[in-house]
Amino acid sequence: MKRFISLLLALTLLLVVLCGCAGGKSEETTAPTEETTAPTEQTDAPTEQTDAPTEQTDAPTEEEVTHITFRVTHDDGELKEFELSTTKTTLAEVLIDENLVTESAESSGFYDTVDGEYADWDDNEGWWCFYCDGEMLMVGIEETELVDGAVYEAVFTHGFN
Repeated sequence: MKRFISLLLALTLLLVVLCGCAGGKSEETTAPTEETTAPTEQTDAPTEQTDAPTEQTDAPTEEEVTHITFRVTHDDGELKEFELSTTKTTLAEVLIDENLVTESAESSGFYDTVDGEYADWDDNEGWWCFYCDGEMLMVGIEETELVDGAVYEAVFTHGFN
C-alpha cells in the first residue's frame, strides 16, 4: 500500500511539474540562422503539394553540433557544470548519452537520478527540477528541444515551496 501511495505521489508531482505553470509565458531568443538552398533534381514522378504552412524549429539537424551548458545543483548545494557538444535534438537524449540522468524504474519519463544523485520523494520530498536559461521547463526533458548556447539546469528540490 505504501508503494502505491508513493507511486501516486510521484505521478502527481510529475503532473504538477509538467502542467502546473502552463499558463505562464516564456520567451525564447534564438540566434539567426543562415539558410542555403541546394539545387534539386526534377523527376517525372508526380508530387503532392499542400498549402499547409511549414514550421521552422530551432532543433539542430543531424549534421549540426549544438553546444550547451548543463548545471547540476546537488542536495548539499554543490554545483557542477558540464559543457556539452552534441548532435542530439532533445535535452533527455544528450543527458542520457552523457550518463548524466537516469529514468525512474517506476515511471517512464520521470528522471530521478541526476549526476549520480538519487532524488527520493519518500525521503524529505526530494525531486529534480529542470530549467532552461533560468526558467522552469514547462515540458519534460524528453520534449525539450536543444537550443545552441542555452544553459540548462537540474536543481535538487524538496517539496513544492
